[in-house]
Amino acid sequence: MYKFKVDNIHCEGCIKRIKNILDNYKDLKYDITLENKILTLKTDDENLVTEIKNKLQELDFNLEAVN
Repeated sequence: MYKFKVDNIHCEGCIKRIKNILDNYKDLKYDITLENKILTLKTDDENLVTEIKNKLQELDFNLEAVN
């Protein structure tokens, strides 16, 4: 499981843009909240996480790992 702080989430529109990317991964389970700006990816696949991070960064969402 990987957890990230996403600094530039400002509204439900931002959440929807992120979900549109994440929903393309059929077996991926995730949680994302607007209040604390935390994205949790429920996977052990490091390559998948890297791919998702890159796609979200292309949309100008900066992810910072949190414990």
